[in-house]
Amino acid sequence: MALLVVLTLMLAWVTPAQAQEQDLPTLTLVSAADSAIEGSASIWYRLTADPAPSEDLTVFLESEQTGDWIRPELVGRFSLTFPAGQPTLDFVLPVLNDASVEPDGSVTLTVKPGGSNYLVGDHNPVTVGVVDNDEPVTLEFHAGDELRVAEGVGSAEVVVVATVDGGKRPGTYAFNGDKYEGQEFSISTRSGTATSPDDFDVLTRTLRLPIGAFTQQESGAYAATARVFVTIHDDDEIENGSEQFSVVLERSPSTGALTLPSEPLRIVITDDDPADRPGTVFFNWFEPRENLIFPAYLSDADSDLRDKAWEWSRADTEDGPFTVIGGATDSIYTPTSSDVGKYLKATVTYSDGHGTGKSAAAVSQRPVRSKWG
Repeated sequence: MALLVVLTLMLAWVTPAQAQEQDLPTLTLVSAADSAIEGSASIWYRLTADPAPSEDLTVFLESEQTGDWIRPELVGRFSLTFPAGQPTLDFVLPVLNDASVEPDGSVTLTVKPGGSNYLVGDHNPVTVGVVDNDEPVTLEFHAGDELRVAEGVGSAEVVVVATVDGGKRPGTYAFNGDKYEGQEFSISTRSGTATSPDDFDVLTRTLRLPIGAFTQQESGAYAATARVFVTIHDDDEIENGSEQFSVVLERSPSTGALTLPSEPLRIVITDDDPADRPGTVFFNWFEPRENLIFPAYLSDADSDLRDKAWEWSRADTEDGPFTVIGGATDSIYTPTSSDVGKYLKATVTYSDGHGTGKSAAAVSQRPVRSKWG
């Protein structure tokens, strides 16, 4: 009899607790799809309670995400009310449709333990992948990889074309703490054989293309253009051929995804100064006279004439052969009695803007005339 009493007491204590746990609803969470596309409005979920709650039931959930897909107030812990007697509860998490170009990500939703109010079923948590629907902006130089300008042009116009394929919006950029739809990037110059500030002015600038700058093309893509001008300096120096420098595009810290040109823009400055032209020597008088100065002059259309060295010589005929006159190393020569009846020749070697080793010469039209004649 004593044994029967003990067993009865044990059943009286255990059976009510087991019955209470079995009466708690078990909550199971499912999503309508394994993935969603940004801009598709929402991620749809269904909570199932088995059995249906006998009274309104507060359910606690927690969300986390890789990326930036749902509203900030829905990230982390939040609650829903499961109406009494209702076996299912449908709800959604709205997906933001921003203009940021970002990697695909996901949203993970977890039903948190309900203590003495509900149980959590299998397949918890539930993860839904989210696919970004924004396209990166492709930047290109309108001129391709080379732009040729004349030295005297004043400035070089650099045109950058920004394109968004697929008929979608461009990304976003941040300015003064606010986000704007469109794109931002930086443009700057780099010296080459042409250097700054001698040949061009340094350019460093941030360019912003708001969403309104993008217009849809016949192809369906959206495109915008940005123009900048680089000042080109004109000089009188005679360079050999041409000089060049480059223009570079770079991502700015606040920009979205960008596809940059594979090569910088090469700006080639072609020299507009005259080509190398020969110099000439001439005299003011066609007939030299004994004991009277006889100056020679150098004429050369090229710039920067320097390092001139003169030499005078004489000959019996205007065709030579000529004999060098010792000590006559100036552009002005005064004929002596030894020169009477001789032709004079003035020769000069010099340098100009094209380089060194240039020379020119002239022979008097008549021989030296005696001071008595």
